[in-house]
Amino acid sequence: MWEFCLFFEREQLGYIKKLKLKLKKIFKKFRGVVLIDEQNLKLLVGVEITSESVLVKTYGTIYYEIVEIIYSYYKNRELSMLNENIFNNHIFEIAAKKMLFCFDEDYDKNIIKNNLSLNGSLNLEGFYNFTLFSLREKWKKLCDIILNNADLLNSYTINLDLIRYLLNGLDIKTEKVCLHTDGKKYIIKSINNNEIIFNRKNFSRKQNFYELIDSLIELSPKKIILCGEINREDYKFLKDIFLEKL
Repeated sequence: MWEFCLFFEREQLGYIKKLKLKLKKIFKKFRGVVLIDEQNLKLLVGVEITSESVLVKTYGTIYYEIVEIIYSYYKNRELSMLNENIFNNHIFEIAAKKMLFCFDEDYDKNIIKNNLSLNGSLNLEGFYNFTLFSLREKWKKLCDIILNNADLLNSYTINLDLIRYLLNGLDIKTEKVCLHTDGKKYIIKSINNNEIIFNRKNFSRKQNFYELIDSLIELSPKKIILCGEINREDYKFLKDIFLEKL
């Protein structure tokens, strides 16, 4: 029997419930149990090891989800220090936070992976604050750079300079995307008119303009092809932000 206990924060309960659902699907084939103790904020897992593949599947699922929880929850918690009053408008806030979230994502996740071991139990808050102290400081410094220059960010052009600087620091994730619109909502598709599935998300659903900016940053395409007439104000922001990609 392999057993594991994960301690979490109340605000992380949504992530933990998703992990529980994934483990329950695995345990339909294997003899295992997963429980959430909401009062004491812990996830309890036990599985009978009938073969090596059982442990690999269970361990791998928990390991992968913990990496995602730590990166998503704790990095977004640091980025929450950047409130909308710092930026010239809401679009710049969305863009800056998303770019900072995506910055060095693969590198930072490797730091988490290299320090993560599921031996008996793990406390997410303690692991982040102590074992991942250097990563926590790195994320905090990213926010501090912007906070320390907040008095400059009431200018549209300086906001734009910041966004373009951050955008240039992102790795290219997709070669080309096509941007379609029905006049109100936006749809991102491949150049072959296929749906785009990336990071287990469907980016070809209908999106408003704020969601579109968020999606384009996460997809980080080398080229954006406009298919159809776009609202003039929206086009101005797209052109200003993604200048060399359009």
